[in-house]
Amino acid sequence: MRAVAAVPGATGVDCVTVLDAAHAVALREAGVYFAGRYLGHTTAAELTCILNAGLQCTFVAGYSRMPGWVPTQEEGAADGAFAVAKAQDLALPPVTTIWLDLETWIGGDPVAWVNAAAGAIQAASFEAGLYVGYNDAPLSPLALYHLAVTRYWKSCSRVPTPATRGFCMIQSDPNVLVAGVQVDRNVVQADALGCVPTFVAAD
Repeated sequence: MRAVAAVPGATGVDCVTVLDAAHAVALREAGVYFAGRYLGHTTAAELTCILNAGLQCTFVAGYSRMPGWVPTQEEGAADGAFAVAKAQDLALPPVTTIWLDLETWIGGDPVAWVNAAAGAIQAASFEAGLYVGYNDAPLSPLALYHLAVTRYWKSCSRVPTPATRGFCMIQSDPNVLVAGVQVDRNVVQADALGCVPTFVAAD
């Protein structure tokens, strides 16, 4: 397993469905190049199926919480540590991008949550990114840019664009069927600073 820079223009999917070997092969045959899955819900066996099918993989730190959760710095630190532990359980290589997901928050301190979680991820030599979700609009483009992450993934919702850097991955076509799997489609692009996400690939 190795860390690889994602290729601009590469198309992929993210899903909550656990991907077995048949799913992974079917997705690759349908022209999918990478799959996004959730740390804490991905086993080593599933990751092997994904990589053996010729897909690359990217990881979200965890599921979105129930609507109305209140982010705090302490919770961010704990969530970041949990993501690191799961990444290490899967033996993910250093610099792999781990995406944080703030969706459904209300109140609290989302900036402190992101910074604490990103700090834990980066301290373990992984790369921290942020999935900018539908209710992150209260964070201005400048506020998003000054978060302690270095990659941004645009959801299919209308959201602010991080200042200076912009997005390196764009989500579109939510909840569609591809090769029999319910997914959201995504495409990689270089952000305004020329950066792309770092995926995991087979050796």
